[in-house]
Amino acid sequence: MIEISYRPMVEADLASTALVRRSAIAWLERSEGREPDMVPIPPPPLIHRHILRTQPAGSWVGEINGLVMGYAQALVRGDVWYLSQLFVLPEVHGHDLGRGVLERALAYGDERGARVRAVIASSSPVAQALYMRAGMMTTGVGYRISGPVDALLALPAPQATQKRVVDCSGWQDRIAALDREVWGAELRDEHALFLHGGGTLAEETGSFALTQDGELLGYGYVSDDGWIGGVSAREPELQLPLLRMAGEWLAGRGVERANLFCISHNATVLGALLPAWWRIDAVSYFMTSGPFVQTDRYVPSGGLLL
Repeated sequence: MIEISYRPMVEADLASTALVRRSAIAWLERSEGREPDMVPIPPPPLIHRHILRTQPAGSWVGEINGLVMGYAQALVRGDVWYLSQLFVLPEVHGHDLGRGVLERALAYGDERGARVRAVIASSSPVAQALYMRAGMMTTGVGYRISGPVDALLALPAPQATQKRVVDCSGWQDRIAALDREVWGAELRDEHALFLHGGGTLAEETGSFALTQDGELLGYGYVSDDGWIGGVSAREPELQLPLLRMAGEWLAGRGVERANLFCISHNATVLGALLPAWWRIDAVSYFMTSGPFVQTDRYVPSGGLLL
């Protein structure tokens, strides 16, 4: 007899959800003809823990006979509900576990008065149909791209009138204002996470910004595993000197290759890097129920936390 139940996620579930996520991603990659990188033990669930601690009511697990087999984690920023994660063990597909945890995460957004729903979706037709039924349609394509750091060093440098900031700790109020303009809401909890290196397994992380006459033009984050993001700029072309700053940070630490995640609307970044021997490593789908973020001037931190 199969008994399906749902409950709010707790800290003790983090190890189980990390295993569910690893298995689900490996199954998806194999279905797409890619060979998954199956490490024996999943990395620490840093993003799982962050969402659970900052907005616990948005995290749900689905159990079969008392064992965690799937989960969903959503957060609300401003009036935007964002589904950060939804994974179900491949062995239990067909039991509607994904729909069950999604419905509960959606209810959390409704209770918080969210106006827009959004997710970075995989290529799975089942997952995309699930999100479409919740009112989210594909509005862009997400590309994970990688390439040589040297290509970043060839991007335009900051102008003589612009000043570099090498630590964003003291700029959080101005960053919050920029996030309201570009992303649609403040992301203070996420900045606190990134500033302390809590969102990555890298040994060293950095933050940087560009200003002119006291006005914040944009900011970014980078880690010594080569990952860049998020990066946000007041104008699309301002992303390029910010990415160059990230490249200089990486080059100074001997890192030769970099990675980032970009939505298809960002012609500035894609148009600068793809001709410079950067390549597309993975494709996903940006699905929303309405507009909220200016993706032509924003490089997300990744598909897990926009």
